[in-house]
Amino acid sequence: MASDDSSVKVTPYTVDGLMERFYWFSEIVESRTGLSVSFTTLIWAVFISSLLTAFVSYLILRLTRSGLDGVAFTSKFTKALRNLLTSGSEMATPRDVVCYVKAHAEENNPDMVLKASDLYSESNPLMHLGESKGKIVDKLVVERNPKVVIELGAYFGYSAVRTARLMKKGSRLISIEFNPSSADASRDFVKFAGLSDRVEIVTGSAAERIPLLRDQFGITEIDLVLIDHHKELYTSDLKLLEKTGLMKNGTVVLADNILFPGAPDYAKYVRKSHKYKSITYPSRVPEIRPRMVDSVEKSIYQG
Repeated sequence: MASDDSSVKVTPYTVDGLMERFYWFSEIVESRTGLSVSFTTLIWAVFISSLLTAFVSYLILRLTRSGLDGVAFTSKFTKALRNLLTSGSEMATPRDVVCYVKAHAEENNPDMVLKASDLYSESNPLMHLGESKGKIVDKLVVERNPKVVIELGAYFGYSAVRTARLMKKGSRLISIEFNPSSADASRDFVKFAGLSDRVEIVTGSAAERIPLLRDQFGITEIDLVLIDHHKELYTSDLKLLEKTGLMKNGTVVLADNILFPGAPDYAKYVRKSHKYKSITYPSRVPEIRPRMVDSVEKSIYQG
């Protein structure tokens, strides 16, 4: 991993980045047909490009006919894309995960709760942080010892539990979740893990809740921000956090899914802005496809 005092540039949308995404398929074709990797990759790239063009065109047509707003359309598009990549398998709901964990893990044992969640994801597609990315969070929490953590997007509470289990008593993690059913499931997940004393799940949009952090929740400064909600809201909600004055010199912002489903505007903002020093951690999305390329962006606020 690169050091915190240097800015790492990645090229996720270059030819090299795209080639990495298609390389696994090329290897299979080469071993079975004898065709060169470059040739099979070219064929696959053309096929996927055509498929995605048709797919996006269809969804845009549906958007114009249905009158959906941008956020609703993005949500439906992401769901459709996930189903495409998971061979049509429906994503498990947060409540599904909680029910499984309660039946297969020991109560008040955060590590066992996390392991049960990861085990469930092996046969049921989930878009949670997961074990490999979770180690990045673990290292960060141990190094930084945050007293106040703000999370945008709870899903079913995995990241909150993963983070809070390493935080000291008296620390606080406030997780803002827009979906009421996901928020309820997350509260149950956190409670079962035995971490309700330091984790609070708040229902509502980040845009509504962020301005209330100081007056309603008594937050005076933020040590760590975890971002994993609607990708198109990453940048605007981070800027909203900046305006609160709660972010200090050294506040760390960790954002997931920079490449898949993708947050290119956010990545551009934190990498170009003088307000941040950013470092990119390449990763994968094993719960969707073992070789699916993704990354986590760690950005340190310069005040």
